[in-house]
Amino acid sequence: MLSLITQNEARYSAAIAVDSRRDSTSMKTIAVLTTLFLPGTFVATFFGMTMFDWSPDTGAAPRMSSYMWLYWAITLPLTLLVMVLWLFWARREQSKAELRLGSRSTTLSDETLEKMPC
Repeated sequence: MLSLITQNEARYSAAIAVDSRRDSTSMKTIAVLTTLFLPGTFVATFFGMTMFDWSPDTGAAPRMSSYMWLYWAITLPLTLLVMVLWLFWARREQSKAELRLGSRSTTLSDETLEKMPC
């Protein structure tokens, strides 16, 4: 009986390892693509805003709008909000995983295994 339980546990562990590897590969791909494209996207978007006047009619140097502070006033709080939400979500998922592992280990505790006939 114990051997069957061990075999099932090994199968589950192998399936989880395969799924984790697939997820890990996908996440690495997304991270690399984001790392490659995000800086260029930011620069293009930032300088494409109407906050800058690159060709003033008077021939003077390019000017920046007096409303440039508004960009940072919106961007920084939103970035902070996203980071806080992500942190909350990650901790919640970690707690759920620990609870699942904890409940799983209590179902196959040493006391339970000792009571089972070999």
